[in-house]
Amino acid sequence: MHILIISITYPNKINKTSGNFVKNQVEAIAKQPVEIGVLGVYGISLLRLMKFENLKSIGFYSEKNEKVKICGFLFPVIPKLHYLNNRIKFSIGKKLLKKYINKYGKPDLIHMHTFEPGLLGLWAKDKYKIPYIITEHTSSFSLNTALTWNYKLAKKVYANSRLNFAVSESSAKFLCETFSSKFKYLPNFVDTSHFKIKENSDSQKKQFINVAYLNKNKNHKLLIEAFNKAFGDNDDFQLTIVGNGSERKNLQRQIDELKVKNIKLLGYVTQNNLVEFLQDSDFLDRKSTRLNSSHTDIS
Repeated sequence: MHILIISITYPNKINKTSGNFVKNQVEAIAKQPVEIGVLGVYGISLLRLMKFENLKSIGFYSEKNEKVKICGFLFPVIPKLHYLNNRIKFSIGKKLLKKYINKYGKPDLIHMHTFEPGLLGLWAKDKYKIPYIITEHTSSFSLNTALTWNYKLAKKVYANSRLNFAVSESSAKFLCETFSSKFKYLPNFVDTSHFKIKENSDSQKKQFINVAYLNKNKNHKLLIEAFNKAFGDNDDFQLTIVGNGSERKNLQRQIDELKVKNIKLLGYVTQNNLVEFLQDSDFLDRKSTRLNSSHTDIS
C-alpha cells in the first residue's frame, strides 16, 4: 500500500522542528510494510525569512531515504491574507502532487493533517480518484478564531473524507456536532518505550512541566498566576515551561514581576532532552500541550 501524507507543517531546512508530531507518525507508519511519502507547501513567515541567511532554500525541494519520500515547497506567506495564501498553496500543491506521482507513482491513500490543505485533497480525489482521510489538530473552531472560509472549506473536506480523526475526545465530539460529520478519537503518537515508572523517592520536591507553543491561545499567563497562587512561596514545588513563541518575553516579564522563583521558562529543547524532562517530572499539564507537536518548539 502506498500512503501519501499531506500536511501544512513538517520539519524542513528553515524550521527543523515544525510538524514534529507529523514526522513522528510518519516514522511509526514507515516501520510497517507500506510505501510512504510526505508532500506539502509549508508557509514561512517573512520575519523568519529575514532572520534566515540562505534564501535559496525557498521553493521546491525533495528528499528520499530508504523508507520515506519527501516532496515539499517552502512558501513565504503574505501577512494577514490567509485566504490568498491558501489559494496560492493549493496552486503550488497541484504541481507538487503531479511531480510526486510522475516520480513515485499514484498513492492508494492520502492522509491529510488538518483541513487546511483540503482543496488539494478534494482535487486529488476528483482528478486521480485517490481517497483521503483527515487527522484534525486545529483548535481554531472550538476557540471561535476560525474565519468564515475556514468553516466552508472544512465542512466540504470533512464530508468527502473516507474517515475523520481528532486528536482529543472533546475535539472529536465538538467537530462532529459543528460539521455534522463523524469523527473518531486518535491521539498524537507517544513512544512509551522512552519512559519508565519512577521509583518512590523520599524527596518532597514535586516537578510540574508544561510543553507548548508560547502564544496567547495556550494561556500560560493563567497557568503562571494559578501556580504562583498555589505554590509561589513553596520551594517544594517547581514549574518548568518548555517551548518558545511570541509570548515568551511577556511571560518572563510576568514571572519577574511576581518575583516567583519556582517557575522557569526553559525555551526550546530537542525531543531527546524533552523526554528526559518529562521523565523527571511528576505532573504534566495536558490541557496546553501536544507532546510531539510542532508547537512544542516552536521557534
